Amino acid sequence: MRKAVIIICTLFMITLGGLACWAKEPATPQVKLSEAIDLALKHSSDLRKSALETEKSEEARQKADDQVSFAPGGDQNPAADAAWYSLLSADLNLQMSKKSYTLEEDRLILEVCQKYWNVQKSLEGVKVKELSLAVAELTSRRVQAMVRLGMTPPDFSAGSSPAAVLASAEGDLAQARSDLAEAQNKLNSDYESFNQLLGLWPEDRPVLVDEAQFEPLPEIDLEQAVQRVLEKSPTVWQAEEKIQLAKFAYEKMWATGQYTSHAVREIEMEQAEIDAASTKDSVRLATRGLYYTALNLEAGIPVAENAVSSAEESLRVAKAQFELGMIKKENLVKSEVALAQARQTLLGLRQQHAYMRLALEKPWAVV
Repeated sequence: MRKAVIIICTLFMITLGGLACWAKEPATPQVKLSEAIDLALKHSSDLRKSALETEKSEEARQKADDQVSFAPGGDQNPAADAAWYSLLSADLNLQMSKKSYTLEEDRLILEVCQKYWNVQKSLEGVKVKELSLAVAELTSRRVQAMVRLGMTPPDFSAGSSPAAVLASAEGDLAQARSDLAEAQNKLNSDYESFNQLLGLWPEDRPVLVDEAQFEPLPEIDLEQAVQRVLEKSPTVWQAEEKIQLAKFAYEKMWATGQYTSHAVREIEMEQAEIDAASTKDSVRLATRGLYYTALNLEAGIPVAENAVSSAEESLRVAKAQFELGMIKKENLVKSEVALAQARQTLLGLRQQHAYMRLALEKPWAVV
């Protein structure tokens, strides 16, 4: 019996040891933005799928090429025309799959930047809510002390009943605790979303060391900038290539492998031209929208910087007053809250502006 107990205890300790091996402390490595991008590119399953799609398109293009015995001439030759049309379609799919891989890379890079900065912004948000909670706790203690002495706190009207004053202070304290919990939950959510992109454990808390730097937009000719985007846009390229495919089908009634009437072929070519024009209009509009949004953010940044400077000066004065016993700690922490809020606002504007600068280079990658 004693031997059996020893065996059971041993097995129990082994089990606990195994569970301990599975336990994992959150990793907190320092991660630069460039390192985060590299990790995300290596980890992305979408990029791997896109690479496989390119391989598949290459196989399909080769198979279509094998079916072509000669290029179609001016005469209508159903078999030759259909084979050539199939080759043109397969070639278009191959080229587009290659561009899709690059497009997926561009989108992923923008997404990593956005999520990297989201974590930083949420960290600042938690700091603000922690300080706000500290203020609420100090206010609650002050209110309780004054009510016990039969006094009405100066931040309440003279006719307020003690019960109402206490209830109000407790309500503000409960709200501050709730706001902090919400900010912490958002931070955890942003971290997990970021970690998933990089292939990290959900509980990891990497230290993100690169802050978004503010660089004003250079003076540009907006029309020229839009034109450059149109020339580089994968979606515009695809739409224009479809026009060429539709033109071939318009000239060859047997291109699709079956007879297509002249009226239908004419409609399909017109549809391709309309789609291309619509795609260009969308890209133009999106590019201009990103540009003007960036300009608006740029105009707001100096205002936010001044707000930070003003809050820093107010905090400096408050610290001096606190050391001289002129103000309570509650007032000092309120100045700290104001500075934290001003810094959070400035950080958010800088991050949005940095994102818009990146998006302007490749607006087709904006999700």
